[in-house]
Amino acid sequence: MIAESQNQALLNVAEKALLNPLWSNYSEYCKLREKGLRKQSFEKLNIFIENFKLFTFKQKTEFVVFIYELAESVEDADYGPLPHQLSIELKEILITWTEKEFNDSRPFRWLGRVFNEYDYINKALDINPQDDKARVFLIDRLSYGISYSTHHLPDYYIGEPAEDLQQAVLAKQHIAQLTDQEEKHHWNQELETELELVKSYSDWKNSGSSLDFKNWAKQNQRKHNSGITAYYYDQ
Repeated sequence: MIAESQNQALLNVAEKALLNPLWSNYSEYCKLREKGLRKQSFEKLNIFIENFKLFTFKQKTEFVVFIYELAESVEDADYGPLPHQLSIELKEILITWTEKEFNDSRPFRWLGRVFNEYDYINKALDINPQDDKARVFLIDRLSYGISYSTHHLPDYYIGEPAEDLQQAVLAKQHIAQLTDQEEKHHWNQELETELELVKSYSDWKNSGSSLDFKNWAKQNQRKHNSGITAYYYDQ
């Protein structure tokens, strides 16, 4: 069972895939997958993959651009439209593309974002410092690391606040280099929200107070809770 947004993504991708006759079996895969006909859909996908292997490199990269641009712009298009067996084929093309390409940041960005190959993200930004999509990926990962450290507060802090504050400095540097002003505003606010709790915990730790963190924070009108409900289970 997949979510409604994932079903809609499959339909959107299926419709756009019809623009190229070489992608008809892939379009059929998306339509059948949306209907819940898993076996039939993967039969169509396997046909597409076998045909894809015979494409020219230019034809392969055209499909790569098509699918990953949609994955970046259509909600949940990185789920059903990109099953594992297809992703394996596309990763090989992306790697080959990066070995041939030195002026286009996209294959590097997609390798980094989709397959968590962070060195490729840095390479994408070396090629194109204005690649906001690559930079936002880094900012998001840095922000997530900070929020992960605090998500069990006020009970306990994961990691070291000093290390998270250092990561925040790096995140701020990346945010400052974003060209999209709305993105810049969003991530500045997001980071400040995350840092409020880090700084609060760090100040409590350095205060030497006999109070626990929660009561110290309440006494000093400081933030003490991540807002995330953590569940604990007995072993």
